[in-house]
Amino acid sequence: MGDELSIQTTSSERHRQALELLFAALPTSERVAQMATTMAAVRHGRLSLDGLLEARRGDTTVGVVWASVMGGRAALVWPAQLSAGEPEETVASLYEELASWMRQRDVQVANAFLADDHSAEARRMIAAGFTRVAEILYLVSERSTFPDAQLATPLKFETFSEEKQDRLADIIERTYEGTLDCPALDGHRDIADVLNGYRETGTYDPNRWFFVRQDDQDIGCLLLADHPAENQWELIYQGIIPQARGKGFGLAMTRHAQWLTGQADRARLVLAVDAENRPAIAAYTAAGFHQWDRRYVYVKLLQTT
Repeated sequence: MGDELSIQTTSSERHRQALELLFAALPTSERVAQMATTMAAVRHGRLSLDGLLEARRGDTTVGVVWASVMGGRAALVWPAQLSAGEPEETVASLYEELASWMRQRDVQVANAFLADDHSAEARRMIAAGFTRVAEILYLVSERSTFPDAQLATPLKFETFSEEKQDRLADIIERTYEGTLDCPALDGHRDIADVLNGYRETGTYDPNRWFFVRQDDQDIGCLLLADHPAENQWELIYQGIIPQARGKGFGLAMTRHAQWLTGQADRARLVLAVDAENRPAIAAYTAAGFHQWDRRYVYVKLLQTT
């Protein structure tokens, strides 16, 4: 191939060129939008390009990969891309260097979301030690589907506060028992990391997090976040302990989330759900949600020192 391969952090003056290669496989309109969104987020401090790595031969960028560190010792990975004619071995070198970069920053879980489960990107990620753990459906409900009033239900919704973190951690761990949402990840993350990741989703406000109670007992939780720029709320997580499942509480909790979203004057409520979680999907469908996208989740667990 001529010049010797080197892999390094992308300098600021090369950010745009590296991102153009990273997004090159996207359709034109999507590529332009992705570039604009990414650069705007970087300018406003919402994203960092510190984990944007490039493979170079001389002064030519021949490959690129990107990891963005999130809360809860997790990172979001954008799949590696190569320039035309560059050998596949360069991808392996990029992912190896990226894994080292993430470990140095105490990342324990690397996540990637792919549109195509049979793509070159998917094959490359598997070769780099990633595992496909789930197919995720993205659902949305519009304001027209929200309840006009708070619905009558045997459930009580108690607002979370930071001094109740241990209690919330306990109830979340109980809701993970027998979960149908990404069960392959169960037990691989510390609950404190999980909660920190939830806090960094959208705009965090403890007044949008709730203990769900029945007969003075915690039976689940409901965690919501605001996304002001998109004029929407997100249902980050809703869980029910095994003993309280099958009683229609999931639908009641979802309808309450919609009502709260309407009270906040947001246009829509969005969420992500494992495609295998049929009970949850049935509840969301009954509440007026519909699918707008899907992704395949690939995960790599990293050992840090």
